[in-house]
Amino acid sequence: MTQAVLAIAQLCYEILLRDRYKAKVACERRVVTEALTNIVEVNTKRRGSRRNHPPLCTNSIKKRVAES
Repeated sequence: MTQAVLAIAQLCYEILLRDRYKAKVACERRVVTEALTNIVEVNTKRRGSRRNHPPLCTNSIKKRVAES
């Protein structure tokens, strides 16, 4: 792995640890917050571009939450 890949992985891990609880609460309340958006973006990066599992789009999540 390159240094850049390792740095991105470390940052993603830190974001997951930092925002996991706030994102869980926001999801349960059906509210889009910065913490929830951060978790979605980290998961999008983690997934990459696998064909069977397209990455989640933050805008589509915001739309679904707004429709609820």
